[in-house]
Amino acid sequence: MQKALIILGFCLYLILLGSCKKKDDSSGDNSIDHVPILSYLPVYPNSYWKYVRGIDTTLSKTSDTYITFMGLNLSTLDDWPVNQYKQWFDFGMYNSGWYSILSETVGATWEINLGDMRFNPYTQAFKVIRKTVDRHGDSIIIQRYYVYHKNPPLTNSAYIWQTFKKNVGLVFECKVDTSNNDTIYKKVLIDYHINH
Repeated sequence: MQKALIILGFCLYLILLGSCKKKDDSSGDNSIDHVPILSYLPVYPNSYWKYVRGIDTTLSKTSDTYITFMGLNLSTLDDWPVNQYKQWFDFGMYNSGWYSILSETVGATWEINLGDMRFNPYTQAFKVIRKTVDRHGDSIIIQRYYVYHKNPPLTNSAYIWQTFKKNVGLVFECKVDTSNNDTIYKKVLIDYHINH
């Protein structure tokens, strides 16, 4: 009987020992709760996007880890905090805040004030003009332009088109002067790494 109790005790010990597992921290986020990252702007820490613009190469990158900003655990893109499809911008003391840079809703429009509207009545207007699918996946195409808010409002002839690819981010940007169809610049993704 005593042998049976020892064997039973040993078995219970093994069962309890097997149920106690160390928490797996291999996910890279150290189990910190963070704002969910959305698929058309996958700004996971330690990610980057390399672009060619004319003869120049530029690099956009995220922070090495999640940061705490205004009580939220977020990543940054080019040193600016990102909260899903909004990015923190600072245009001076009058217009710091979260500004939408992307939407998945076709036809959605919004504007960003580019300073104190009393002294600088310019805004940047955004419109989601198309959602497409090709052999590389889903894309969202955004149109951006500047508006001078006087009576009557004037729209600048320079337009920017951006293409965001699902699970990649910004893959293409082109600025065109629509008054003469002159391409001012074109920026194309040539390499990227999403640390997911």
